[in-house]
Amino acid sequence: MTATVVGAATTITGGGTLSVEGAQAGDVAVLVIGCQYGSTGDMTPEGWAGVYEDGSSAGRSGTIATLSVTGPADTVGVPVPAPAGGRIAATLVVLRGLLSAPTPVGWQSETPTLPEDGAALVLTQQHGVATAQTITHTPAGRAVVTADGQRPTGQSWSAVTTALVDDCRGQTLAPSIAGESALKCWAVLPLALDPDYSEPAPHVGLEVDGQPVEIVGCQTSGGLAPARLVPHGATTVAGLLTMGEPWLVAHRGGSASWPEHTQRAYTQAVWAGAHALEVSCARTSDGVWLGCHDLTLARLGGPDTPVAQMTWAEVEQAMSGRETMPARLDWLLEHYGDSHAIVFDPKYAASTAMSEYLALLDPYKDRTILKFSGDGTWIFGEWKRAGWVTWAYGYQAWRTDSPDAWTSLLTDPAKDILSLDGPYSSEAWAEAIAVGKPLTAHILASRAAFNSAVAAGAVGAMVSAIGNWAPDV
Repeated sequence: MTATVVGAATTITGGGTLSVEGAQAGDVAVLVIGCQYGSTGDMTPEGWAGVYEDGSSAGRSGTIATLSVTGPADTVGVPVPAPAGGRIAATLVVLRGLLSAPTPVGWQSETPTLPEDGAALVLTQQHGVATAQTITHTPAGRAVVTADGQRPTGQSWSAVTTALVDDCRGQTLAPSIAGESALKCWAVLPLALDPDYSEPAPHVGLEVDGQPVEIVGCQTSGGLAPARLVPHGATTVAGLLTMGEPWLVAHRGGSASWPEHTQRAYTQAVWAGAHALEVSCARTSDGVWLGCHDLTLARLGGPDTPVAQMTWAEVEQAMSGRETMPARLDWLLEHYGDSHAIVFDPKYAASTAMSEYLALLDPYKDRTILKFSGDGTWIFGEWKRAGWVTWAYGYQAWRTDSPDAWTSLLTDPAKDILSLDGPYSSEAWAEAIAVGKPLTAHILASRAAFNSAVAAGAVGAMVSAIGNWAPDV
């Protein structure tokens, strides 16, 4: 008899939210927040039951809160406020198979003993210098999530760990490190398991998170690599915005790694681990939307005729047999619209065919971001009024060369996500960071550039050479 982990999310920064998708009525949510110093204040979300520890546990403060879930919205956008001082780490865990939400407990400095029987969540918070080790404990149970995977390189760090122990048996927990570096803050949350609940049987078919998946191969310099399951990215925009790692957005499917906007590009971008897929689109005269950055297909080796003046049959005839044959938007949505966030740029059809592309994308509205140049104003206002999440890209040169465009990029409330070029140590970059909106970098080809942008505060980047992130095959 055990419980099922529906999902978990984690962060090492305050001032944002955590989300776990797929929760349903009857599930239980647990929010675990730990702070380096005794200065967070109670962070129990409205409607939750929580216990705040003010710092008496070895100088550590934080909140442990629980909720009986009534529907999926309860575990999306759960706030984690920024503390007044000290580093912070937080985890949101959703469990299925409990009789009720457990009564929250406070953090303690003493090494705990587990209940005599039943199950429990074992919680720890740790705060260490760059060279410190993460401390584990026995029995480890089934590790649910750890913020340690987000530890910055060469910096002091914070982590909250959460382990589900199915059979407690009154055991005393033993940290893997003793002495001055030992664990200083613990909590044990007893769980009441539902005796009539059993974990779902594993899927026999090809599914991930209840969704069908494809099996594909990866083309490498040594030939076609063995087929593997296509990994998921961020399945919704909300999931992308709250994920606990920097985003990888495949620019045109990976414009520096494979022929851009092609089925091959998007398939291999997914293989490489892209969280979101970007597509620039043109519209044929008979209403087919296809991957195309320009007015014409000349960039892809096609004719100079504007795509808007060609039928889809004429595009197929012109590009037949070419490795640069562009993918159709409906193909991209059919294959990856349920597994990856889509960043859609309508380019030259942005205003002339707005109602048409909004209608095409509407079934995927919760997983689509609309993107356009950040010096625009009208288009973003229209999109926001229609309820879409927007992405505005701009250039640091605007700060001196086009101050009106720069101001619009930073201050327009209809622009949700911002994107800038480098360098990432400039005054322009600092101004954009200070706005407080998610800031991404573009268009990056190397891991070094990506790491530099993230170190400067970027939440992710538009990446052209997404092949550099592919698994070692």
